[in-house]
Amino acid sequence: MLMPTDRGLQKELEVLIGSGQIQARIDSHNKVLYAKRTDQRNATFLAALRAGRLRVLSTPEQCLHMEFLFAIRLSGEHLPVTVTC
Repeated sequence: MLMPTDRGLQKELEVLIGSGQIQARIDSHNKVLYAKRTDQRNATFLAALRAGRLRVLSTPEQCLHMEFLFAIRLSGEHLPVTVTC
């Protein structure tokens, strides 16, 4: 089994860090890898903000769709119902 060289391993880690696949930094002088810990509370808060933004963006479309369906119902027109997911 081949063992990676120090320089080869460092290059591979640089690629992973640069692409955002791992959160860490390299102390190349002392040959130490410092992994960053994820703040779980902050990560959850950011995920909730993203979900809220998506909800806000989709709400006008949903309201318009409901108004359309309500108008059809009032007009007495019968349209076929299709559900797509």
